[in-house]
Amino acid sequence: MLTLINMVVLGKLGKISSKVALLLAKPPSNKAQPIDLPVEFIISSCHVNFKPTLSTGRYHSLKKTILLCLLTAALGGCKSTPRPPTDYLKALNTCKPLTYECHAKVKTKIVSISFGKAMVKVFEHYSREGAHKAIKGMFALNADNPFDRASKHRYLATFMYQINDFQGVLEHSKLALKTPILNARDYLELMRLEINAHFELEQYELVKQKIENYFAYAASKDHAKQLAQLAYIAKIQKDSKEYDRLIAKIKNNDRALEHLKKINNQRLKLTPPTVKNAQLTPAAVVRVEPEYPEEAIKNGVHGWVRFQYDLTPQGKPKNIKVTESHPVGVFDQAGVNALKKWLYRVKLDENGQVINGQGLTLQLDWRIR
Repeated sequence: MLTLINMVVLGKLGKISSKVALLLAKPPSNKAQPIDLPVEFIISSCHVNFKPTLSTGRYHSLKKTILLCLLTAALGGCKSTPRPPTDYLKALNTCKPLTYECHAKVKTKIVSISFGKAMVKVFEHYSREGAHKAIKGMFALNADNPFDRASKHRYLATFMYQINDFQGVLEHSKLALKTPILNARDYLELMRLEINAHFELEQYELVKQKIENYFAYAASKDHAKQLAQLAYIAKIQKDSKEYDRLIAKIKNNDRALEHLKKINNQRLKLTPPTVKNAQLTPAAVVRVEPEYPEEAIKNGVHGWVRFQYDLTPQGKPKNIKVTESHPVGVFDQAGVNALKKWLYRVKLDENGQVINGQGLTLQLDWRIR
């Protein structure tokens, strides 16, 4: 069966690399693969679901299903044939206001064959090496039509949520949700992800606004997690009337109460971040501008990287660590390469150690002007 699938895929979908084709017959390892996604990944219109953890057998089956989906799409579609974006959006114009119920009735769209084949490699990176590698791979993908571009941003937002890059989640979810070109189920899941990112950043007024939009789209106000988030916000904002109203609404909703309990427990564990003194004695006398990665220029991506490092008695940076970056992994190496070439004027103590030469911090920014 696998041999037949390989032959048909290679014959019908064109020049698929042997590496991708071999995914059908060779799972990545004998261990379970961690796939902790906050939302389900829906590949094309075949609705391939990533479960929280994939065993070797499940990974094997998943890769076969993804490529089968691509094959059947090429031969006529999994559930339906693709429609041009303009026709799809035209059909959505009948949904006024736009609701999930109406959106879901519009014929399902699928990603292009070329984008779908490239996605298989990205998911392989994710399963083998985690979200950071997958983000790099997803940034490099060419998305040649509006639906592929929206799908690319959706996947980036989902991967970024895994590494707590909530600003990145908001940036890419905004681009993916700019028009309702995504399929209804994906659109709904991404709205939830956007709400969660705002909540993690404690942007509570935006959370309330986004939840209101979410309720209007979903045509229901009985969503457990969102109601729990609203109740927590009302509590910390000392809006007792709203808090009592929400508690009365969810008191018989076990899932909502469980979500509220989790939120309260998580927030109790949070401690205010420490702010380090930015006034450092050593002064940079040689600065080298970092290179702008070609793929980032090509995709119009801007971002930043924050570093922590020490100085040698000669004033050269050492022990360079990336403490935070956005988008994760895109500019990290270019920043490290540049910082290694910087030179500081330093002062030494009686033991020959650099005064204030440990734990320096710096942020480098990349912007296309």
